[in-house]
Amino acid sequence: MPANKIATSHATAETNTAGGSGYASPWVDWRTRYDGVVEVVVTNGATGPTAGGTIQLQVSGDNGTNITTMGPAIPTAVGNSAVTTHVFHVKTPVMYWRVNFSAPTGQNQTITYVRSQVLSEYAGS
Repeated sequence: MPANKIATSHATAETNTAGGSGYASPWVDWRTRYDGVVEVVVTNGATGPTAGGTIQLQVSGDNGTNITTMGPAIPTAVGNSAVTTHVFHVKTPVMYWRVNFSAPTGQNQTITYVRSQVLSEYAGS
């Protein structure tokens, strides 16, 4: 059954500052979407953080007033120039979602993430 699928880049080279308060992506409105995935890539600086951050998918039914974290925190690597990649499955019942990153210590991290989603399902005969 064919479906209308797209990939959308959300954040390109956002910085997760060492020792900072972390980084949260903007809320994504998922009310008219079907299932999709979010691929998150976190890249360490050349010297690597002394303690890596974490990645979590957060969902909300009211655009961020009440927030629920889905699943455990995914730790990021601590090696020099190390890359951590994780894919989250965003299911149809989700209304709004965002990716939340806790801050590393000792070295900034660069964050990119891309969503792929099903916009509509084929309704042909």
